[in-house]
Amino acid sequence: MFDLPLYILRPITGADLDGLYDLACSAEGGLSSLQPDRTFLAKYIKTAEQSFATADKPAHPDITRKYLLGLHHVASGELIGCAAVKTNIGASGEPPFINFDLSADAQFLSASDRFAGATEVGSLYLKKEHRAGGLGRYLAKARYLMIAAQPSAFSRTIVAELRGVSHNGKAPFYDAVFAAKFGCSFLEADAQFASLEERALALVSPEKPVRVDSLSAEAARVMGQAHPSGGGALKLLHDEGFRDSHTVDLFDGGPIVAAWRSKITTISESRENEAQIGEVDNTAPLRLVAAGDLKHFRVAITPARRQRRYLYLPERAYRELNLAPGEKVRSWRRPKKSEPVKISEALARV
Repeated sequence: MFDLPLYILRPITGADLDGLYDLACSAEGGLSSLQPDRTFLAKYIKTAEQSFATADKPAHPDITRKYLLGLHHVASGELIGCAAVKTNIGASGEPPFINFDLSADAQFLSASDRFAGATEVGSLYLKKEHRAGGLGRYLAKARYLMIAAQPSAFSRTIVAELRGVSHNGKAPFYDAVFAAKFGCSFLEADAQFASLEERALALVSPEKPVRVDSLSAEAARVMGQAHPSGGGALKLLHDEGFRDSHTVDLFDGGPIVAAWRSKITTISESRENEAQIGEVDNTAPLRLVAAGDLKHFRVAITPARRQRRYLYLPERAYRELNLAPGEKVRSWRRPKKSEPVKISEALARV
């Protein structure tokens, strides 16, 4: 059981650039939204800061908002993980969200932007040394409590894109479809196109359907499969109600899963209570406790005790959440019979 409390999630700011760069470097490739490049990450942070700052204002239809949360070890102040929610993906002025749709007869792959405008959960990463005890589960679920804080800011369709099968910097699906055309490795292409603006990705998408039987045997076999290290992340998504969309990532062939916002398990299982400071020890259930609207969103991972209409928190958690007397929080706790899920090193490729 964790100390009282040990972890706080809050919006990432410019002061977290060094910590986020350290996270990106530890990801060991394959996490395209966390490129180990300070300029790239600084731009990501700036966009996230702007997104939180304007969260109480109507979103422009051509703008993608990116809400990036950092997971901090309270005792040390270290940034040990992150998670994000992106709205209106593929909006004009942003790299398009283009992938391959698999035909009903499973014979053809066609470039498609069918999920343009949807909300995407991603940028999920946790340092390896902090993955014991199911902490990755709580980090993943914090994104859904953020959606619950202001549902109207997010689309009805929520998607997640998982890293596909790759090994030693090579991806069989990419090698079969794009390697000869681009003349560079999968990781080089992934980094290059993650940084491009406007409709650049659309320019490299195949204009004609790709025959599945034209792929190498290995590429066809791994198409639609998550990287072996992403099995835990995929199970977590399935537990939340995400299902196969018959759409795969354009470059590595990884699966894209989708769910209805109103059907997400964490949201439906969470409860609202008035927060109070109370006597809480490590025998109390560990909970995700979210406070604030989207603009001021924060989450504590802490033992807490619920009684009637109150949720009793350790004083330190109460203060870290910036709570005021009488303020309500939304919380989630793991069902008693649920077994911990091992979170892989690459939680999700997004």
